[in-house]
Amino acid sequence: MKLWKVALLMMFLVGSIGISGCGSLFASDDSRGGTADSEEQSLSFKEESMEQLPVEVQHKHMEVMNASKDGLSHTEVRHGDKTYIILSLGQRPTGGYSIRVNEVVKKGTTIHVIAEEMAPSKETITTQAISHPFTVISLKTPDQDVQFTYKVQEAPKKENAANHTEFETAESFRVNDRTEDHH
Repeated sequence: MKLWKVALLMMFLVGSIGISGCGSLFASDDSRGGTADSEEQSLSFKEESMEQLPVEVQHKHMEVMNASKDGLSHTEVRHGDKTYIILSLGQRPTGGYSIRVNEVVKKGTTIHVIAEEMAPSKETITTQAISHPFTVISLKTPDQDVQFTYKVQEAPKKENAANHTEFETAESFRVNDRTEDHH
């Protein structure tokens, strides 16, 4: 009779662990540290021209361009009440490439920057020189310490819209820091 009780107790324990999934049923599914009740908030941003950038941001832009030979490079620069985000795709074999930020979303203490790499179509005549596509956007500096994540998708080609490449990185940014350099 004792063996029956032990077997029943074991089945109960295994069933309890299986139902709970070794964690809380109400835990956040945001693996970057958000909470279940964090709401997504779309943030407004502005694409900046090089001529309008503060000198400090222009210098950081040059550092990012020099560091981004083979892939995505980025940095955040706090200047006044704005945070400037510099994204560089790295080296490309010809002209005609560009990067466009489509969306900036805040969820909890994470700001997600979603961008798209635009490649020239096969029919486009391009400059036959190595290029380094980049973009600079600005947004209001967050009120709290945040982590930035970056997701860059290659624009779907007209021939095969299902084929795309994604790059994703994440970095922390503290409000009291003047600049954060990420490569």
